[in-house]
Formats: sequence, structure tokens, C-alpha cells
Amino acid sequence: MEPSVGDFARIFGFDDLDLQSNRAGDMSPRQVARMQRVAVGRFWASTVPLATTAICVAAASWVGPAAGPATTVFKALLGLAALSVLLTAYLGWRTMCAIADAIDGRVEVDDGYVVFEDMTRGPAHEPAPRRYRFRTARHVYDVPAAARHALDKRQRYRIYFTPRAKALLAIEPYARRD
Repeated sequence: MEPSVGDFARIFGFDDLDLQSNRAGDMSPRQVARMQRVAVGRFWASTVPLATTAICVAAASWVGPAAGPATTVFKALLGLAALSVLLTAYLGWRTMCAIADAIDGRVEVDDGYVVFEDMTRGPAHEPAPRRYRFRTARHVYDVPAAARHALDKRQRYRIYFTPRAKALLAIEPYARRD
């Protein structure tokens, strides 16, 4: 039995009004509110490395650039602070992308196929659980594991996503739209 758009709506969290808005090239009010919640969550997540930076700089100033083993600790703390600053900048960029997408409200459209990828982890290259992704000519999108029974590798899908954050908003089988 072929999955319906209702199955995709349940899995990916959109409804018919969202899909109609996406077809028109806009985000629905519900999707805008969801993007705003995502932006707030990303903002608070970016405060963690910022706090780590402050703690590392404070500890490094306490240790000071003394001679001997303390120099290694000082350099390690400053290195950790620098990495935390970079992580904060990256998370801040992702937050700003989500905010800009929520303000703009535009939706981009792409089409592609589902790709099943075996991921590996660690030095032993142990196989990890299968990950499902949409691969298009321009982007790769992670797909929830709950979608594995509803997706067909041979079917072409139309994907609606935000232009900056590349958040997957809605999906429908390609033949249904034509």
C-alpha cells in the first residue's frame, strides 16, 4: 500500500494548510511559530559554550602564564576557550539563520530521492544504525527514523525547506503535485 500525504504529515509534523502555504512559496503561521521556537532553543544552546569560555578564561587568568606544568594548563585552558568561542559563533550563526527564516517566511522547493546510508563510528568502524536522508542536487536532509516505513527509495519526492537554516518543512510524493 502506498503511503499517503497524511502519513508524511504525521511523521514530519505538517498539515494541509502548511502544505498549501508551502506550495505557494510561504511558511504557514504555525511553521513560523515553530521556527521561532527552534531559534530560541538554539539561542539557549549557544550560551553553554559561551559560559565555558568565561570559565576557561577565568581559570587561565588564575593559573597565569607561570613556568613549568602550569604553562601547559594555561595553554590548554586558553585553547579550550578559543574552541568554545568558535562553537559559540557557529551556534549563533545557526540561530540567526532560523530567526531570519522565521521573519522572511519564504520556502524553497527541491526534489529528490531517499538514500539509505550506513554510517560508521569510531576507530573500529563499527556499523551504526541506518540513517535515512533525502539527497537532492543541492542539499542533503536528515529524515526521522519514523519515516522509514513510509518512504520508498524508488519514489521521487518534493521537499519544502527554509532557505537559510535548511529545515525540512514538508514533503510530498512528486507525482501528487503534478
